[in-house]
Amino acid sequence: MQNRKVRSDQWNREDLITQEIIKRYKEGTSARQLSFLYSVADVTITSMLKRHGVPIRNRSNSRRTNQIKEDVFDTITEESAYWIGFILADGNVYHPPKRSKQLNIGLAEKDWEHLEKFKKFVGSDKQLYYNKGGVFLSIYSNRIVEKLAEYGIVPRKSKIAKVPDTLKDNRHFWRGMIDGDGWVNHSLLGLCGTFDVILCFKEFINSISKSSHDNKIQRKTQCCWQISYAGKYVSCLLNIFYPIDCIALERKKILVCGV
Repeated sequence: MQNRKVRSDQWNREDLITQEIIKRYKEGTSARQLSFLYSVADVTITSMLKRHGVPIRNRSNSRRTNQIKEDVFDTITEESAYWIGFILADGNVYHPPKRSKQLNIGLAEKDWEHLEKFKKFVGSDKQLYYNKGGVFLSIYSNRIVEKLAEYGIVPRKSKIAKVPDTLKDNRHFWRGMIDGDGWVNHSLLGLCGTFDVILCFKEFINSISKSSHDNKIQRKTQCCWQISYAGKYVSCLLNIFYPIDCIALERKKILVCGV
């Protein structure tokens, strides 16, 4: 096996090799991988890249071979609002010491296609992990996790989750919440979560409905509350939440739209 720990002052780099390394690094090859390819120390690669003005990826990026779109939550769009709601309901984040921050989503195995939609949204080609009837995806990104924290998605959020002020009146956000922690059919709509979440949901329902509904918020557990709506008027509400061309959990969208 070759010894890759060659000192930088003993490594004679030709311009062609330098440009090749820069090109590979920009395409996603990590500094560590390049150090093995060219039999040099990691620091030699990063020092050379810096001298040529190439931005060095942080540890979050260097953990993956594909470059995900780390700015996907920087702007509120229909898709980003939906996924913020879904993650607030059914995802979690982890801040390991001295390692990249992590976003995790786990669903029933039958909903694997929904995680594929999220992979497409963030530009990930990472394989899904299947275990004991569930399907799981982890994304390592300091920037994404830190941005999600601005919307209340923090470790152990299940007991303290609140609705971001900027999304209280966003139907796409609420569809994500319903897909994550709610239930629907043609004449039934419900959601569970913290008291703050359910109160905001109730207020949103009243704001989009033609009449005020005094449905009671019910306590399920010490930290979990729920509210349900039933009757003919529910179909009108669901038409607002689930337009035909919306992004949604497919099995719930079928229950509402029939397609």
